[in-house]
Amino acid sequence: MAPVQQPSSMDLIRTTLTDKFDIEPDSAEPGALLAEVGMDSIMIVELGVIIKTETGAEFTDDEAASLTLAGLAALVDERRRPA
Repeated sequence: MAPVQQPSSMDLIRTTLTDKFDIEPDSAEPGALLAEVGMDSIMIVELGVIIKTETGAEFTDDEAASLTLAGLAALVDERRRPA
């Protein structure tokens, strides 16, 4: 049986933003900060829980809030549990 392919961290973040938080796909650009796409602090906490559940990667709210989406994806890649 072939291993299950995990989505890229950027795909996971963008899909979560658009599907769970109703963020417009066009605004979820790699260079945008979470606040710029409409995420508040509670939403950022929820995003962290979803990402931890999906990937095992943990980060603080402050880390997430200070990074662009691309930066957050890189952080998740760095901290993701092995497949």
